[in-house]
Amino acid sequence: MTRYSVDPDRGELIATWGTGEGDLSTRIAALPATAGSSALLALARALALLSDAAWRTYTHPAGAAGSLEPNTEGWRREEERKHFAEVVDAITKPHLPSGGAVMVSYSHLLESANRVGRALHHLDAPDLTAAVLAEASGYEPTQVVLEADNIESLPHETPTLALGLIDDGATPHQAVTGLVRHATHITDGLLPDPTALREQLDDLEETVAEYTGEVEPDLADIALRLTPLDPKRPARDLLEDLLTGIHACWLLHSEYDEDDTEGLGTADEAEDWDDEQAEQHQHASRERFAQLVRETAAHHRDRLI
Repeated sequence: MTRYSVDPDRGELIATWGTGEGDLSTRIAALPATAGSSALLALARALALLSDAAWRTYTHPAGAAGSLEPNTEGWRREEERKHFAEVVDAITKPHLPSGGAVMVSYSHLLESANRVGRALHHLDAPDLTAAVLAEASGYEPTQVVLEADNIESLPHETPTLALGLIDDGATPHQAVTGLVRHATHITDGLLPDPTALREQLDDLEETVAEYTGEVEPDLADIALRLTPLDPKRPARDLLEDLLTGIHACWLLHSEYDEDDTEGLGTADEAEDWDDEQAEQHQHASRERFAQLVRETAAHHRDRLI
């Protein structure tokens, strides 16, 4: 489970999580310099509560409670899991105090998201809100391009493979050079990783068997790619695919960041936009995303190739 804390010296929001062999941490966003410590700590606490509520839906699945009949514990757990789709809206449009009272959700998950939203509303820092919503999409980095493929058809194999290599511990430099080197070996007529090929063949046979229903399917007429890159131009092909990966990140950013609709009404009104409004929204969204990418690249410039 992820926990959140404030680094007062650096003015940063930090996320930490245990690995079983010690804790790891990462910087989420810079915090507004003018904000008081109590407001910042309230945000960190609200995020930790949201993380705890989300984690509980995995550690306490509905199926483990037995009955799913209405108003049983299993039913309540199943309903809580369904509320994930409403978390982003609760953060961006939280229940705010009115007349000395505030509406409280029966869902622990949604109420936690509302607390995060109220804390962000109090801080009034759009960049901080945007950074939290990148976290709130809920997708692992290795799944970003695959999820974006559901929004717009994308060649997702190579960027997903690169993200997987980095997730397994490779540096960005090692990931991309390794993929290019693998492709050039194949161009030279060499098979650089026989063990990986054997695993590919096993996976292919299982997939075909599942599709055809045959215990021992005939693979004679099925082609298997030895590399996801074009062996004739691997470096250029990898660059194009990684740019596609960045585009995939923008698709998810546009899907979750409601600040992109500023000046154009709410996201719910998008269906009524004319072509000019839709184009204006897309342009503003790309500009906003590009700025966030530049800021992140500047902060992690030591990781750039």
